[in-house]
Amino acid sequence: MYGYTHERACQLVFLMLYIVGVGLEDGEGCERYFSVTNSLAPITQYQSIFHRRQSVAEFAYYHDLQTYSNLSKFIYGNYKQALRIIGSKHLVCSRMQESGISSEVFYTWLVEEGEYLQNLCKTPPKETIEMEYFAKLDALQSCQRHLAEVRKAWIPYSATARDKTNTLETKHRNEQENERTLIADVQALEERLEIFSRWIEGSEQWLKAKKMVGEAEYQKALDKLEGLLVARMFEMGRLNIAGTGKFPSF
Repeated sequence: MYGYTHERACQLVFLMLYIVGVGLEDGEGCERYFSVTNSLAPITQYQSIFHRRQSVAEFAYYHDLQTYSNLSKFIYGNYKQALRIIGSKHLVCSRMQESGISSEVFYTWLVEEGEYLQNLCKTPPKETIEMEYFAKLDALQSCQRHLAEVRKAWIPYSATARDKTNTLETKHRNEQENERTLIADVQALEERLEIFSRWIEGSEQWLKAKKMVGEAEYQKALDKLEGLLVARMFEMGRLNIAGTGKFPSF
């Protein structure tokens, strides 16, 4: 699980499946071995140095005996797997010839996939600025709507209406400042993007940028969900290892 939960770009470089000369082994034998040794934790936690070392040595000795007894099954399983791969070689080679694929092209595909994934790691600068421009336009429209509502507000004159009037004037002044700031930001982005006609709501550029913003937010949420899922999987795996923590002190 360790290797396959990493991002795809990392797998192309470090996953043993794609390393030439490694073979079919997943290389997780050491990880499984040390996972088994976690059962020693509740036993050795409060032992003396001598008995702790004795328990570890006895565990390693009996584990070696058990591994040796399963060695024939391990070799037999690998032998059957090798025969199955060799038996399907001719079929795979014929299919590759029919498709015009050579054995060298697989390495080229790995390189191309790595380059493609590296390019996906960063949003193109122009698309980033376009999404920022769309966000500023959307904020400007919202600000102008609020400003129009404030301008239409009418408070009947009364002795107690002065405080409401001051509040309304302050709100109107703040909305005007926000509008001027957003207009300056929009104009600066238009200059960078070389936009001579401002996008309007419902136009092709507007809808395209709106879609990009939605996809970016969806991808961000998906990445966060994936990270939480993987963390949860590791946490659940950790819960199956009882007795490795310290007892609370009262």
